[in-house]
Amino acid sequence: MSNSNNKTVASLAVNLLAMQGQFNAAIQRLLDAYAAAAAALPLVDDATYSSFAPSFVSISPAQNMRLTRDGAVAEAEQWQLRAVIRDAIELTNLFLDQCRLVSALFEVIHDGKLRGEDYNRIVNNESKQFHRRGFPDKLKRMREAFGISVELEPHVISINKARNCLVHRMGIVCEQDVDSNNELVVLWRTFEIQAESPDGSEDFVIDSPGMVLQEGWKVSSRITDKRKIFKLGERFQFSYREITDTIFSLIVFSSMMVQAVEQYGRSVGIAMSPPSDVAAQQSAATDGDFAGVPSPPAN
Repeated sequence: MSNSNNKTVASLAVNLLAMQGQFNAAIQRLLDAYAAAAAALPLVDDATYSSFAPSFVSISPAQNMRLTRDGAVAEAEQWQLRAVIRDAIELTNLFLDQCRLVSALFEVIHDGKLRGEDYNRIVNNESKQFHRRGFPDKLKRMREAFGISVELEPHVISINKARNCLVHRMGIVCEQDVDSNNELVVLWRTFEIQAESPDGSEDFVIDSPGMVLQEGWKVSSRITDKRKIFKLGERFQFSYREITDTIFSLIVFSSMMVQAVEQYGRSVGIAMSPPSDVAAQQSAATDGDFAGVPSPPAN
């Protein structure tokens, strides 16, 4: 739309709920793909593995060193672990790009107005520069530029270290991965369901389906932090529960970041309208750009 001064006027909508929803949807797809792959592995028997040939031409560069079925399954499990942690961190990396973009736009909006040159600078050059930063450096930049930080930063930084070990060193903990104690420490936040006896003398965590409690036992839930330590030279291993707890930590981190970005927007005078229909806004998670922020104009 053009006004009387022949200037182009455009509106900019930032949907933080959609930004969070799209991240959750991407993580859900990742977990679904991992579940399908993990469920299929036990079904592969010796005959299926040895006869697998989906095309007429196959490659065996070291046929005499081909793994047994059990060896191949173990390597496939490590491959899946590497893939799911790698992709989860990459999705979180992209999410941080969007948090920076929205925060930078909030910073330069005055009296509800945004200059076109500021928009182009933030969306183009600055976005490219931020995207090239490493994961810890992105968190540092968010703290320094906007005062945005959340309590789960140590957790996600440790998960990123696990990702680096898995991707760059095939899961073998090397000097690049360890702290001053020669340890790689991975932190995560998890949700537990706890059972307690009537007199309070016994308690345990319910960690599998089908458990039956005696009459009078109490059940409660709690959020707790856990860690796993890998020594120099060890191979990185995670159980399925530890993988899902790691993903849960990234989801909680993303939720905290959205709240922190919103609080930053309010602190610089951005009017936040409460959504009239939360469900409708969350459904936008599968539409449009990842952040719900429009692409820059062509001209």
